[in-house]
Amino acid sequence: HFALDTAPEPEELVTAVIAEPDRWGQTLLFLPTVLEVEASVVRMRRAGIPAAPALGDRSRETATAAFAAGSVQVLATCHA
Repeated sequence: HFALDTAPEPEELVTAVIAEPDRWGQTLLFLPTVLEVEASVVRMRRAGIPAAPALGDRSRETATAAFAAGSVQVLATCHA
């Protein structure tokens, strides 16, 4: 379990996960906007990290089930 004392930019969070995916293990990212969630997921997938967005549509159920099953390493969501 990691909790950050500061609020890093979303790009910094994604960079940290890409740099050391084994250190972060299964990770839940809370980001400020839907656009940042989508961009972060694309960037992680391009780096070979199984990532999925958990947004307010039906795909959220599929993504959270995949995360629970361990086939998704990073689940990204937002409060928007």
